[in-house]
Order: sequence, then C-alpha cells, then structure tokens
Amino acid sequence: MNAREQLRLLILAVLDRQPEHGYAIAQAIKARSEGLLQAREGTLYPALHALEAEGLLESQEQEIGGRMRREYRLTRKGGGALAASRQNWEKQVRAVGAVIGEEHEGARMAGSGHSGFAHRGHGAGGGRHPGPPSGRRGGRRRRCEAYAGAS
Repeated sequence: MNAREQLRLLILAVLDRQPEHGYAIAQAIKARSEGLLQAREGTLYPALHALEAEGLLESQEQEIGGRMRREYRLTRKGGGALAASRQNWEKQVRAVGAVIGEEHEGARMAGSGHSGFAHRGHGAGGGRHPGPPSGRRGGRRRRCEAYAGAS
C-alpha cells in the first residue's frame, strides 16, 4: 500500500465515524496517530476530491462556526471501499511483521505459535535472534530455537 492509498484509507476511516470538513479530517488523523501522521493540505484536498469523484464520498457546503465549509461524508460505496482497504492494510501489517520479526495477532507462523524471530531486549529471553549465531553469552554462541533443528 503506497502513501496515496494510505491517505485514502485514513480519510475513509475518519469519515466512518462522522461527517467532517477537510481541516477536521486532517486534525483527526493527527490526533488519532498521536502526531505521527499528518495530512497536508496539498495532498488532503486532492485526495478528498478524487474520493468524491469515485463516489466514495459526498460533500455539502455548510456554515460551521460562521464560515462556509465543505463537509464530507462516507457513501455506502465508500464504506465498502473502507472495508476492503482495512483488509489490505491488515495483510500488509502481517507481511511486514513476518519480515521484520514482529509478532502480531494473526501474523504467527501457522501451527508453530512462534514467528521464527525473537526480540532483542524485550522481556525474558532478550538477546535471541534469527539466523546464524552472532552473540556470546557465557562463552557460548546461542542460536534461535527456530534454527536449532536445521543443522
């Protein structure tokens, strides 16, 4: 999922809760992501217009706080697109988690209960790692249990 698709997903997710105007959508993205994600004006409004042109959003001019603003709302088609985008995002999270070694719900290797990777510095057993042994502890090299039976 590229940055454009991610922005589309974020917009649809914000509007799934309630209709909002552009600035409020940008603020919701920033607030929900605790400041990590920002939708800049130069990308937000073209994305809103494209989503509206595709029939995923509809908009209406309204007076809000004494100013005329365009309020966007999710259409039924937009709700379907949001569901599909969420599924795609979840697949991507699982795939990236499998590559980098993060254990996510549903991202574990089938039947093993272990992703094949251990985390450095996270709880008991920290310092374990995938692949060939590289660390020393007590004068011995350690190997991740996922590779122990391979030799």
